[in-house]
Amino acid sequence: MRFDTRFDKIHYQHQDGSMMNAMKKSIGLSAAVFLVLLLMQAGKTQAQDTETVQVVGSGQVVGQGLEKSRDLAVANALVSAVSKVANDLLPADGVAQYFAELNQSVFNNTEAHVLSYRVLAEWNSGDTYRVLVEATVAVDTVKAKLAALGYVRAQTQLPHVLFMVYEQKTGDSIPVYWWAWGPQTQMTLTTDKLMQGMRESGFVVVSQENVSISGDLAGLRQTPGLSDKEASQLAGNSGADVLILGYARVEASNLMGDQKRTFKGMMEVRAIQAETGRQIAKSIQTAVVSLSDETLGNQDILTRLADQAAKDLSDQIANVWSRVSVSQSQLVVTVEGTHQLSAFVKFRESLRNLNGVNEIFITEMKADEATIMVDYKGSANALAEALMLNTYEGFSINIFDINENRIRIKIVQ
Repeated sequence: MRFDTRFDKIHYQHQDGSMMNAMKKSIGLSAAVFLVLLLMQAGKTQAQDTETVQVVGSGQVVGQGLEKSRDLAVANALVSAVSKVANDLLPADGVAQYFAELNQSVFNNTEAHVLSYRVLAEWNSGDTYRVLVEATVAVDTVKAKLAALGYVRAQTQLPHVLFMVYEQKTGDSIPVYWWAWGPQTQMTLTTDKLMQGMRESGFVVVSQENVSISGDLAGLRQTPGLSDKEASQLAGNSGADVLILGYARVEASNLMGDQKRTFKGMMEVRAIQAETGRQIAKSIQTAVVSLSDETLGNQDILTRLADQAAKDLSDQIANVWSRVSVSQSQLVVTVEGTHQLSAFVKFRESLRNLNGVNEIFITEMKADEATIMVDYKGSANALAEALMLNTYEGFSINIFDINENRIRIKIVQ
């Protein structure tokens, strides 16, 4: 963790978003106070998803003086850092679409999202003061705020995953896999590393011990490269939502004297939904190392392959699992009059807090209209009735169209 050695901290007024004078911390802070601050910051960052970015900020010197210009430059840089993270989380053109509200609700409160920062370089010429800042942004808090606003989906519960990947190292005469004949489950390095990587990404890993191989399926014990259908049969009632199938192989090739050998590895894995058999992700990875020790060469290659594949599969599967899909529990609410931003924000908050509403998600924003997907336990008529019984401060609503899974509403002030 890194801190700006000046202990600068930028604050904003909640009323108008303007920056207050930066509060300077004395370099002579007592060791005890500094330790408390450090421990608080460490606790804040623990187990958080973070991203460290480098951004440039600038401030005008005219009429302010160098110190205030520097503070403004740093504040602008922190806004850019949060904006950069938000842009990665939002759909294409999301920042431009939601810019007005993002300024009020996200960019105007960088302290809630920036865990630490330091000024890497400063430059002043004429009436311009410019800084290069390295900031660590809490991705999960930015995402939580965007989800609360309805601009991204809330964290979707990731699926339970079972691995059915065989491994063949340079010294193996036959492939090694856990469902082969034998008194005990044989865990391979490949599977172990894949499991570790996807656990770290938030997936629930299903133990191979949950798989019961009955007499009818015993023949599959001789099949390392399972088909999608065979894997689904073998997984049975293991509780897995997704099956990861495929292989990892290592070959030895070039030799330099008696000292070094080149090891080449390849992994090809795919993810299928256990219930439907539909493929939802695929990853092909290769790696090459040159080492003198064959055991270490195999371990290095397989670890690299598994780490890369786990990251690749995690991203692909999480994306599929979080897609918006219209189902019987999801209704489409179209809202007109969204140019009245404060009223639209209050309406969304009221909608979110209705009994039976699990989640709302804005799928489209136009100049004066928004489309909201509502995960609701009830019919469109029931949702419309609940909205009619609500009271709205400073505005009212006109519900003028209701059909099976869609409602149209106009905000009236």
